Amino acid sequence: MYRSLNDQHEVMLSLYYRTMQALSLIKGPAVDDWANDQVEAMVARVNQPQNPIGRDQEVLWTDFITAFDGTFTDTTKKQKAHAAIQQIQMKGDDLDGYIAAFKRLAKEAGYALDAAGTVNIFALGLKRGLMAAILHRDNQPDTIEDWITAARTEQQKFAHRQAITDPKLMKFHWTEPHQSS
Repeated sequence: MYRSLNDQHEVMLSLYYRTMQALSLIKGPAVDDWANDQVEAMVARVNQPQNPIGRDQEVLWTDFITAFDGTFTDTTKKQKAHAAIQQIQMKGDDLDGYIAAFKRLAKEAGYALDAAGTVNIFALGLKRGLMAAILHRDNQPDTIEDWITAARTEQQKFAHRQAITDPKLMKFHWTEPHQSS
């Protein structure tokens, strides 16, 4: 769709106004000073005599986001993730949930996924029977992805054994055909 030059100019100016609007919504005794400082700094940047930043520049928005994240981000996130990953345990048969939570916590804690210690923590968080089945394999997994693959394989084998051997899970019972006389 074709836009007039006037429309394009309004879109470009919206970066300045978008940032100002966001700052105007940040209210409260604990944040008023910070928001006011941000407004003053932005006004100074677009009105400075030497190399002013245009109101159409994306840097106005990205600098605001960076300042906001730097000020209001949970500074203990990494420490909390470190403590949580030490305690994480697989719940029930939810292997995929365990894998997703483990990877998220490892990233937040700053752990390298294939570091030996990280792999060891992953293995210790698996259900005991699942971990034992993996450790009894001829080929031991080394990397986190090898452990994930092995865990999925062993869990599928267990589910298959359950389906065959547990009468409550059987849908069909074979009987001898009736002999007609």
